[in-house]
Amino acid sequence: MTFSLINYYQKSVFSCLQNEQIEIGRENGLSEKEISEYAKPYYNFMQMQQIRLAIEHDTDPEQRKGMRHFRYSAEKMKDLRLRLEHGELLMNPAVPAIVWAGLFAMTAAFAGLLLICQNSVKGPYLNLVTDEVVLEEGDLFDPMMYVESCSEKKGTLYLPENIDTSEPGRFAAVYHFVSDGQDIMRTLMISVMKPVTE
Repeated sequence: MTFSLINYYQKSVFSCLQNEQIEIGRENGLSEKEISEYAKPYYNFMQMQQIRLAIEHDTDPEQRKGMRHFRYSAEKMKDLRLRLEHGELLMNPAVPAIVWAGLFAMTAAFAGLLLICQNSVKGPYLNLVTDEVVLEEGDLFDPMMYVESCSEKKGTLYLPENIDTSEPGRFAAVYHFVSDGQDIMRTLMISVMKPVTE
């Protein structure tokens, strides 16, 4: 018996509306691998619907990666999906995705090192969106996606580096916010799972 991340989430994490999108995908003949593109707890049901529709309209899987950012609203995803369905490219296929991922990660890390927060009456703080995340093998890890807020006090945010999602495993991504000699540390646990296959 193989472990299905989708079935695990359906039983413990997804709302009834998210589960409905998963079931619609199954009814429409999508494979478990295709469903796993949108069956992620960080997508709301409207985002899941837009990704499902993009898959059902047989858009290019590499191009769909350009519309699957969890911070995109469902409306933005719909706009990107319609562009894909009309043959527009969201990412240049001549540049491998790993190059884009590397450039994006380096830019985010550099921006994180230069992030200076404003003064505040409160003491320094750093909040993450979550303390644990599950990614599929090969998914891009963008450390800034998980920063919810940091204190407005002057300081520097140091983002985790060298998080490799090319192989399954469990990793700790450590964030630091340094302000007035204080080092606030938060840890994001990352579980990298093999993609669901049929």
